[in-house]
Amino acid sequence: MEKTKKKFNSLYIYISLIIHTFWVITFWIWYRIILFRCLPHHSLHESKCILIGLVICTSIIGMTIDVTYKKDGYFPFLNPIIGFGMYASMSYMFLHSRLVIISLITCCIISIASTLLLFIRNHRGRHGTALSTKKRIHLVLIRSKSIGALGFVFIMVFISLPIIFHGYLIKASVSPAKLSDTGVWTLQNQKESLLLLDEDSWKELSITRRLNICQIIANIETQRLGLHHELNVVVSDIKSDAFAYYDESQHMIVIDLECLTYSCAAETCNTVTHESFHAMQKQLVNEYSGNESKEIDTALTTYKHEFENYINPETDKLGYYTQTCEISAREYARLETSMILSQIESSEE
Repeated sequence: MEKTKKKFNSLYIYISLIIHTFWVITFWIWYRIILFRCLPHHSLHESKCILIGLVICTSIIGMTIDVTYKKDGYFPFLNPIIGFGMYASMSYMFLHSRLVIISLITCCIISIASTLLLFIRNHRGRHGTALSTKKRIHLVLIRSKSIGALGFVFIMVFISLPIIFHGYLIKASVSPAKLSDTGVWTLQNQKESLLLLDEDSWKELSITRRLNICQIIANIETQRLGLHHELNVVVSDIKSDAFAYYDESQHMIVIDLECLTYSCAAETCNTVTHESFHAMQKQLVNEYSGNESKEIDTALTTYKHEFENYINPETDKLGYYTQTCEISAREYARLETSMILSQIESSEE
C-alpha cells in the first residue's frame, strides 16, 4: 500500500511537471508576441532573465501547493500566469499604474476576506468532519493563489485588448477634432493646455497626459492644414527605429512609447506636427487630378511617386532623409514647433 502510494505521488509529480511545462510554453508564445516589453532601465537580456525567473519561481511554488493538497482544486495553468502577470505589472506599471494598483488591492481584499471566512466559519470536509488548521491553511494558499492569478489575468487582458483589436497600447482621451469644431482648436483657445509643453512641466507629466497634449496639437494641425478628416493619436511599441508614423488607413498618428517617454516637449511637438503634415501630403495626393498649376502639379507628382516607392530608414537612411516628402515635413515641423513654443514663451512672460 505504501509503495503504491509513493508510485502514485511520483507519477502525479511527473504529470504535473509535464502539464506545467506545456502551459509555460503556451503562455510564453502568447506573451512574447503580444505583451512582452523590456522592463524600464533594463536590457532585453536582463528583462528576459527576470521574466523566466518569475515564471519558474511561481510555477515551483504553485506546483508545491497543488501537489501537497491535490484533492482540492488543481489548476496548473494558474501558476505560470502569476509569473507572467507579475512581470506585466512591473513592465506596464508606468502606463497603467491605476489599473495595476486597483487590481492588486482588490485581490488582496478578497483574499483576506476569504481567509477570515474560512477560519471564522465552521467549515467541514467531505465526510462531515471539521477541517484541521493545516487543511485550512492549504485552502487559504490555494484560494489566494487562484484569486491572485485571476487578478493578473484581468490586468493582462485589459492591456492586451487594444493591442489585439487595434494595434496600439493606449489612445488619447481627448477627442479628435471634427469638421464642425471650427475655431475650437486654435493656439489661443488651447493655450492653457499647451503651456504644459514647457520643459519643466513636461517632465512631470504622465504618459497619458503627454498623449493628450499630442492629441491637442494634432487637433490644432487638423484645422491649420485644412484636413478633411480627424487625426487619432495613439501610443504603440514600434518595432522599427521610427519615432512615429502616420497610418493613412485609420487616420492615425502612431507614436513610439519610448519616444513619448524620454523625448523632450519640443521633440514630441515636432514629431506630431511632422506626421500631421504627412497626413496633409497624402490628402493632397489622393485629391490630385492634374491641377493646372505646374508648381503644385510637380510637387504632388513627386509626393505620389515617393509614397508609392517609399524608402524606409532601416533600408536606406540617406535615401529616406533626402525624400522630398520628408524634407517638406521636417521643414514644416521645424517652423510649426518654433511658432508654438515661441507663443508659449510669450504667454509665460
